[in-house]
Amino acid sequence: MKKTIIKCAIVGGIIVFIVNCFAWRAVPMMKPMHFQNENAVSDVLKENAPADGVYVIRPSEKSDSPYFYGTVKYHNKHCLGMTMALSLIGQIVIAGLITWLLLKTKGLAFGQKVGFITVVGVIIAISSDFTYFNWAGFPLCITLFSFVEQIVAWFLAGYAMTKLMKK
Repeated sequence: MKKTIIKCAIVGGIIVFIVNCFAWRAVPMMKPMHFQNENAVSDVLKENAPADGVYVIRPSEKSDSPYFYGTVKYHNKHCLGMTMALSLIGQIVIAGLITWLLLKTKGLAFGQKVGFITVVGVIIAISSDFTYFNWAGFPLCITLFSFVEQIVAWFLAGYAMTKLMKK
């Protein structure tokens, strides 16, 4: 059982990671927008956001100011390789937990197992993406695309993971 969980975790995690990377690189709507004058915005942040954290500007009814939700991080030595490695590790852990849950069930046919994993993907999408849409104001098009991305990723991972469980 441990070998099955490890194999499925690695394969499923890699598949989800690849689908996520492809979606974020290939789909134009998933690319973040940039401020027109990043230096000016940076200066304003330095003056008004003194520490690392998540900052929000809520417009008032009396104001014409935009809603803003963003992260400020000082001394950010962003390392794409480390970010990607942590993402992959996270997907492998999730795939392992899903495999463990699935192995606790009995009598499911191949398609039902794939469906089980796909439904978990739907739960993951709702749990994360809907929260950002609802509370942080993420655009609906990005939220819906991210839903589809997660469902496709976990369907493909579920198919491969279920194939590995039969062996």
